[in-house]
Amino acid sequence: MKDLISKVVAFRDDRGWREFHKEKDLAISISLEASELLENFQWRTSEEAILESKQNIKGRNG
Repeated sequence: MKDLISKVVAFRDDRGWREFHKEKDLAISISLEASELLENFQWRTSEEAILESKQNIKGRNG
C-alpha cells in the first residue's frame, strides 16, 4: 500500500496539484466524478446503461 501511495503522491507532485488536494476539494471532486458516472444509469436499468454507455462508464482511459 505504501508503494501505491508513493506513486500517487509522485503523480500529484509532478503535475503541481498539491495545492488543490485539500479535504474539501477532494470531497467535491469525488462527488462530481461519481455524479458523472451515475448520469449513465439515470432512468435506465443497469443492463441498458451498460449496453448504451459502456465506453463512458469504463472511463476515458478504459
